[in-house]
Amino acid sequence: MMQSFSKQELAWILHALKHEEKRTIEAMEKAEKDSPWYNLCELNLNNIRETMRKLNLARKEGCKRIAIK
Repeated sequence: MMQSFSKQELAWILHALKHEEKRTIEAMEKAEKDSPWYNLCELNLNNIRETMRKLNLARKEGCKRIAIK
């Protein structure tokens, strides 16, 4: 079944991801640079930012379909 999201719903998701991005950066600031925790936070931050980029692009361009892989 196909789901649909309004631009406002995508904005809410982006806002939540922005909050998670902030929390991840705060965790990274508390972690030691070479620790496994820092590396996991860094990976999480990269994933958050890429997801935000894609959702923001879809919202701005008015994409009607988003592929799920």
